[in-house]
Amino acid sequence: MEANVTISVNVDTLPRLIGHLISEEELKFEPLSRKIAKAAFNMEEGKIFESTQLLGEAMESLSAIESRLRQCDMLIKGLGNALNGKTDETEDRVKNIVQQAQDISEFSSFLSKMGDQEENED
Repeated sequence: MEANVTISVNVDTLPRLIGHLISEEELKFEPLSRKIAKAAFNMEEGKIFESTQLLGEAMESLSAIESRLRQCDMLIKGLGNALNGKTDETEDRVKNIVQQAQDISEFSSFLSKMGDQEENED
């Protein structure tokens, strides 16, 4: 499920915002690595179903990370094109890029909070 949230962001802050989004994805790799290691350990212990579940969760996480990084890549390319004047609709393009970055940032914060709650429950 996705939600659109509107926030005003200065175009000059977009590189920092996109960098923050990328950094958030980087932080997801350590817990993901632990999950994969636990799946490997479970396999060595003969816990097949537990390993399958952990690997499924890891693949879902990887897919979400890949999706977010693709969005960041598109934002970076769109911002670069807009700032280099490669389109006639530079202002509209920058506004669209700002909107996408805002939506991603808000959704990322929401997902992070949800993930923290799930980890605390375990």
